Amino acid sequence: MDVLTPLPLVLSQVCHRWRVVICGDLSLWTHLALGPKSLKTFNVQRYLDKSRMLSIKLDIVLPDNVPSGGFVQEMTTIIFPHYLNRFREVSVHCESGCPSFQTALAVFD
Repeated sequence: MDVLTPLPLVLSQVCHRWRVVICGDLSLWTHLALGPKSLKTFNVQRYLDKSRMLSIKLDIVLPDNVPSGGFVQEMTTIIFPHYLNRFREVSVHCESGCPSFQTALAVFD
């Protein structure tokens, strides 16, 4: 199982009026759930930029049956360095203990 497309992205595609309202409310862009497949589905950096400077809650979902090597690398080399100071909370949900992700996150301790 992977996370779904974030709700603000879905709602902003209903019509022009909804897009204006959704894109104008920065607080709607401050919670993001990511999994290995979601990085291929939408531009995470663009999503995070829509929250401007508000703090972000990030949930990372790593299922056992999905290869996560590239996901871990992208999270730790592209996403975290640019947004780490804006994360108010980061949760990692995984079935196998996420050894590769824990190793990669150790550089931020």
